[in-house]
Amino acid sequence: MRIILLSALFALGVGLAGSSGAMATPNATMIDKLANSNSIVQKAYCRRVTRCWWRYGHRYCETHRRCW
Repeated sequence: MRIILLSALFALGVGLAGSSGAMATPNATMIDKLANSNSIVQKAYCRRVTRCWWRYGHRYCETHRRCW
């Protein structure tokens, strides 16, 4: 009997915790404002920079991504 009661309480807790965020709805005016504004979009120019060196008879290379 104790196991059944604890299982039911656990299932109730999981059900309540899982449904807490389901009532949130997106704000239509905020979505429209973000979709029509160009101020949040920035262009990024990136390139890969590879630097190689020799040490103890072996070649070592590292590649970095540089953006500006």
